[in-house]
Amino acid sequence: MDQGQKEKESQSDEQLIDKFKEQMEFYLKEINLNQKKEKTAVILFGKTRVGKSTIYHILKGDELAETKTETLEVKTVEESLIGQKGDSMTKTPNIYSLSQEIDIIDTPGFDDNQNRLDDLTPQIQLLELLKSYKNIILLIVIHFQMNNRECYRQPLFLAENLFNSKEEINTMFNNNRICLIVNQIKDWQLNMLNEWLVKEINQEDNPIQKANIAYSVSKEFYQRLKNIIFDLQILPEKHQQEQFKNNIHDFIKQNRDHEISINFKLSITEQAVLQLQKILIGIRDIFQVEIDQSITKFIQKTQELDELQKKRDQLMQFCQIIDYDIPMLFLNKFYYQDLTKYYTALKYEECKSTKLEELRYLFEQNIIENLLQCLKEIQIDLRQFKISNKNKKQEV
Repeated sequence: MDQGQKEKESQSDEQLIDKFKEQMEFYLKEINLNQKKEKTAVILFGKTRVGKSTIYHILKGDELAETKTETLEVKTVEESLIGQKGDSMTKTPNIYSLSQEIDIIDTPGFDDNQNRLDDLTPQIQLLELLKSYKNIILLIVIHFQMNNRECYRQPLFLAENLFNSKEEINTMFNNNRICLIVNQIKDWQLNMLNEWLVKEINQEDNPIQKANIAYSVSKEFYQRLKNIIFDLQILPEKHQQEQFKNNIHDFIKQNRDHEISINFKLSITEQAVLQLQKILIGIRDIFQVEIDQSITKFIQKTQELDELQKKRDQLMQFCQIIDYDIPMLFLNKFYYQDLTKYYTALKYEECKSTKLEELRYLFEQNIIENLLQCLKEIQIDLRQFKISNKNKKQEV
């Protein structure tokens, strides 16, 4: 690879990181990351363009009407959150307070072809949302598609992988906190879906079919979910919307144990894992360059001192701050807490990095720490995510 191509790739990586940082700040601005709400969140979970916002409007009590293009629209168009012409409208969570105890939340979907980070940032946002409420009810929304079993496999795979253990999944099902909503489906198609789910439970696919399954869901998950399915017809009329709303409200308002504790984790596709690794490696490389330059500036500033004893003391204190290798998990403490505070105490503000200040949010909100933990859980070697100060420390 020639130098010009390397520079282009580096610029592309930095643009990806900038976009990721912008999206994280944008996506998480409505979520208080430091305070858990003592409420129940009813989460509409699924891919983009499966009808989550349509269902959200129905659950709010908004009346939807059929348009000339055979789609549904809120009668007061200005209030509509429904995407048209295949576009996704939901970019941040829409929250409706059903009562003082319950919020219904329409979430951005994954697999958004308008977004470079389509499989990653919505799922990070979802994780933070799940962690910000005391109790969760998960409404998994799918859009039924003939001859395409991936229409339910991918969302169910990602839903199952939100949990750390089978015990937590069983706790959610035993407490009636998970259901499946099948949107835009006819009665005979609902029978077909049930037949497909029975095949999944009985593992009736032949070896070739199994080898081509991109998203593997446990038969136990299928079994439990098969018994809690709600359906919404194509272009439902007013009375059908009302019946659907009542059915879901009845499910939501059931008596439940509110003392259960579920530890959710990030659930993303293989493509998103690769994207995440690329972002983290890019951030690591930025830190390596910027901290090297920062230490060089510190050495130059120290060399300008006239008093030998003061120069010696500063260098010794600096050596105590710098380790030979710094894992990314500890970069928040090393740079944003220890190093920058030391620079401030010495009034060496020019030693600080502007680029690293732009990344501060990702570290202070524990976003990077959570993402590294996610990679660790799927057996990705975290030793690649560290910066080396060996040469610079020897120079000091």
